Amino acid sequence: MKISNPLTLLISLLIYTTPQSVQAQQSVDSSSLSAPLEPKLEQLKAQLWSAQANSSVWQQRQDLTQTRLRQAIAPYNPSVDIAATGWRSGQREQTFALSQPVDVWGQRKAQQQVLSQQLDAERLRQSRYQAEFEVLFNAHVALVLNANRTAHIAQQQLQLQEEALVAAQQRFTAGAIAQVEVQRIALQVTRLQNQHQQTLWQQEQAAQQFLSIGSAANINMPTSAQVMQWRLDPP
Repeated sequence: MKISNPLTLLISLLIYTTPQSVQAQQSVDSSSLSAPLEPKLEQLKAQLWSAQANSSVWQQRQDLTQTRLRQAIAPYNPSVDIAATGWRSGQREQTFALSQPVDVWGQRKAQQQVLSQQLDAERLRQSRYQAEFEVLFNAHVALVLNANRTAHIAQQQLQLQEEALVAAQQRFTAGAIAQVEVQRIALQVTRLQNQHQQTLWQQEQAAQQFLSIGSAANINMPTSAQVMQWRLDPP
């Protein structure tokens, strides 16, 4: 399995830290695992980030700072004053005054620098927020894929042991083995059934936690059943 990006690396690290009893059966029916989910997950992550970014307070503050900076950079508009000064030779006299604000002591330039620094700080906050979001998304995806794989392996283990129990019962009927051997295999089936139920619960919990990321986003999120079907290619 090629490690092409941090998401795949994080998933791989979680998968290879599963219990040894489960890892022993990872090769069972691995052909049923689906194709890579990377393009679909990257698209979903982009949609969720876009929804998060558009609704975040820091985005509104960044837009406000940009507006104030554009206003500070724009040149002052000159003003024209017209005033009546009296009458002369039967005609009304008027004066026209054209004025232009002057940047005294570099106050305008200083204001631009302050606003530019504020905008840089908002952009840095945006980058940090996005990085935290991607870590959260990737971690939840890794937990989902690990839980799905664990449940799949547990199901295969249970199926194999149930088949072994049927075979043992047939051999007992034929007198080839003792009843104690059948009981031993039956106990193993019971243990694997409990283990399988536990992995199904963990699988559902991982799916619900992943879907909670997009609970406030107005996008088409996959269903819990769809998330629980996500698979990795076999290593």
